[in-house]
Amino acid sequence: MKSEIVMHKGFLFPVPTPEIIIRIPNTRKIDHISIEELETAMLLVASKRIGSTKVSLIQEMTRIYGFNRVGEKIRIAMNKAYAQLQINGKIEEIEGKVVVL
Repeated sequence: MKSEIVMHKGFLFPVPTPEIIIRIPNTRKIDHISIEELETAMLLVASKRIGSTKVSLIQEMTRIYGFNRVGEKIRIAMNKAYAQLQINGKIEEIEGKVVVL
């Protein structure tokens, strides 16, 4: 069976794309974690932490992935994942709280 591999946003993915797997505990740098993986994890965390704000959700994601603090690169990656979830209609903010749709 011949499989195809495509590059998407700097990461290699097989075609067809399998389900995104969240890999924790994590020893990777934030640059080595795809936005798609962060989106998947963020959606799961948001569904379990009812009433989270965007800031608390990003802090929790940072902790789950084993980072000591929310540095600039981590903040940018988490904000990209958060924005993509909003664009895709999977989450929205209501009165400052993150709601999974």
